[in-house]
Amino acid sequence: MAQISVPPTKIERVFPAKKYEVIKELQVIEIKKRTGKPFFLATLFIPEMLWTTRMPDLDEVLDNYCRYQAGNTTRVFLFPSSWDAKYNNWAKDIFHTNKLLSDFINPEWEKQVIERIKMVVSRRIMLVVSLWDNCSFHLRQPGFWSENFLNPENNDLNTSDDNHAYWKYASESSLQMQNTGYVVETLTRHMLNVIYDKLTPKERKYIAIETCNEGYSGTAWHMRMKDIIDETWGKACPRWRRFTSTEAETSEKTRRFFTPVIHQIGDMGSYLDKVLLMAWYSCGISTDGWKEKGEYAPVPIPVQTAKRLLKRAYADGHVLMETLNGHRDVYWRVPKPGQKYYNHSKIRWPDMRKMGKLLLRLSK
Repeated sequence: MAQISVPPTKIERVFPAKKYEVIKELQVIEIKKRTGKPFFLATLFIPEMLWTTRMPDLDEVLDNYCRYQAGNTTRVFLFPSSWDAKYNNWAKDIFHTNKLLSDFINPEWEKQVIERIKMVVSRRIMLVVSLWDNCSFHLRQPGFWSENFLNPENNDLNTSDDNHAYWKYASESSLQMQNTGYVVETLTRHMLNVIYDKLTPKERKYIAIETCNEGYSGTAWHMRMKDIIDETWGKACPRWRRFTSTEAETSEKTRRFFTPVIHQIGDMGSYLDKVLLMAWYSCGISTDGWKEKGEYAPVPIPVQTAKRLLKRAYADGHVLMETLNGHRDVYWRVPKPGQKYYNHSKIRWPDMRKMGKLLLRLSK
């Protein structure tokens, strides 16, 4: 009796969930190709994105950023920054011990940093990596310098007790200053090498590097950072993807190698005072730190104001605009009693979409 052939059971193929991407016309690289000049629109800012824990909705946030065509860039702090105590509870430890050589870096911290970088750049979102955050060195309590790993009270490496030693070491020769400098440069070089090695050539095209967030770091330190970036990334991070945001006026030598980003730009008056009159060179602008009558202003700024600033900055030949959607609405976003996870539910996607649409029109 002939055997009856039984067709094999159909096997359902399982495809990974498709990630959204920044539409091609809005990508920084494509704007540069089309117009001859890049423009970075960073409407999303979650500075602790790489190293914090309890952020289970990050995929959703990044997908929304692309789906709403809200911008093409976001910025993060590379190393854990204690700019406020409430951000410390959910920060993954960077070191196994209080020794700061690369052998002692927590591999789980390093792994998470790389995974989250890939989450961003795989969506063709340009990622500005701020190497050092001056705000985490402020002399306020709790948090800030009192909890910083460079503070000699928190390590046994004989580092400097000067809260700005992270950049002053470049021009001061005391043993403690140089110990701080060794840690700063070793960490910076190590992590830039790791990020480079773990990304594909295509992914590397979506990395920009900022030396410092809101620092007073001088020319000598910037030249040390320039040398490290040249050594680790070289032409893979060209001049147009290198930034610095400083409170002090940048020197001509620093501007030769980095594009300054001017903070506290929240209305046309601040733009005219701080950008048009002072920064005659090509720069970026950010609403970070914007104050009204001496107090931090509501964040993010009204979308109509943001659109006027974007139009003016673009027309004046500047190359970056950053707003604070996702960051400074701290009451509902960050840890507080009874809250177990970061909460990004109130990000104003429709307003951000208006900014992305405007940039598309301006860059046609």
